[in-house]
Formats: sequence, structure tokens, C-alpha cells
Amino acid sequence: MVGVNLCNGNPSQLNEFKFVTQVKFPLLHMGTNDLLPRGLGVENVVVDPDGIVQGIRSIEDRGSIVDLIDLINTPSPVSELKPKSLYYGLSSIVGYMLSITETVENSGLLGLEVASIQSSTDQVQVDKSSFTVAPKESKTFTVALNPTQEGNLSGNVTVSTNDRTWTLPFSSILIEGGLPPAITLVTDTVDYGTVEVRRSGSQSIQIKNDGLGPLTVTGIESDLAGVAIAETSFTVGAGRRSRSRLPAAIDGRPVRRYPERVE
Repeated sequence: MVGVNLCNGNPSQLNEFKFVTQVKFPLLHMGTNDLLPRGLGVENVVVDPDGIVQGIRSIEDRGSIVDLIDLINTPSPVSELKPKSLYYGLSSIVGYMLSITETVENSGLLGLEVASIQSSTDQVQVDKSSFTVAPKESKTFTVALNPTQEGNLSGNVTVSTNDRTWTLPFSSILIEGGLPPAITLVTDTVDYGTVEVRRSGSQSIQIKNDGLGPLTVTGIESDLAGVAIAETSFTVGAGRRSRSRLPAAIDGRPVRRYPERVE
């Protein structure tokens, strides 16, 4: 049974109503409940069979009351995304990152499963691909524009849930040429000392970007057999440094230094 009426009578009238109707869950009383807003024309409170208030609605919100009763009788997640579109401005430059925080709300009575979040272009990326939102709670994810080439960019981000699928469009933005990077190898040689048989060692190289725009490293190679490079492609922001670890297992031969090429 779902209660939808708010008793405006006195406590004795409320008790009499409960006795006559045999309603077991607690009805709310205007004069004794401090949770109800005052002077807002609130006349209907929806209480589920466990006595939990699931919503307070004005009498004008008849459709909303019916929807809430249906939700109680057939529990389900109800998703809401804010904002519903992504606006990064009219123009930006290559390599300049812009971020928007997207909020996922669940006003339903069951957990909301966000199964996937996908962008139509690899120049717009998200920091999460799936998560769960508990009833009456919300979570956020970040949608970042990280343009890598010039031109007009537009598209959308699709969010798939067990409630519905959302499409978040982002309007066309003009991407212009970025500022130039300038690579500096902080580490010009690597010394492993002596590597024993069936053992390995590791060092790292530092790459600095002294330019005004982002530096994209597309490859790091060694001409010495047995050297495995952990990370060979990454981006270094303007004025920043990055490390790439160089683990080595070289059949026990002593290794002092070796040349590497960074592209």
C-alpha cells in the first residue's frame, strides 16, 4: 500500500484514521513533522510501504505523484545527466586541454549502472568508462577536449545505462595551430653498472619540454639487444618533464652506457 495523503488534522484525528483504515505505515502530520516545508502549498506526501517518505509534491504535480507511485510499485533506476550538452567555446588551439565535469544523478529506487561512456572522436576523452550510482545519489566524470589537429571539431559523447542511453553533443569548435614544443634530453647517458647473469636492472631517462606547446614523444628506441623500454610514447606539457623507465636484461653482460634515440 502506498500513502499519498497528508493529514492536516490533529493527532487524535490521525490516530482515529489509522484505527479505522488499519493503515500500518506512519502517515505524516502537518503540525508535528518538522521535515515538511511551510507555506509552499505542499499537500501530498508519498510514503512507501516501509514508511519511508519518497517524495513531497504539490497538489499541482499530479503527474509527478503518479510517476512516483509507479516507481514505488515497480522500482527502477532513473537517470539524469547535467549538463546535457558540452560547450568548450568557439575556438581553441592544438594541445590545449579543456575539461567539463558531467554529473550523473539517480533519482530512482534501484542502482543505476553506467555500462559505457564513449566519445565519437579520440580528441575528446573521458576519465571513466563505467560505474554504479546508488539510489538518490550522484557521481561525476570528466570529459576532456585534447585537440591534436587543426580544423573544425564536433561530435558527441554517448552514455549507456540500464535506464536509458544519453547522447551529449558538443557543438563545432575551431581548432587552430598550437604553440611549438622544444625537446631537451635531461639524461644524455644511462649507466647500469654491471648486470649479472639472469638478473636485470633499470634506469630512467628524463625528457623536458622547454617550448610553449605540448611535446608528443612517438617513440624511444635502443640499438642494444636485450633492452626493453617500458613507455615509448607520451605527451609532455609545456615546461614539464617526463620520465621513461628503461628496464634491461642483457644476458649477464656488463652494461655501462648505451645510446638511445628519441623521436
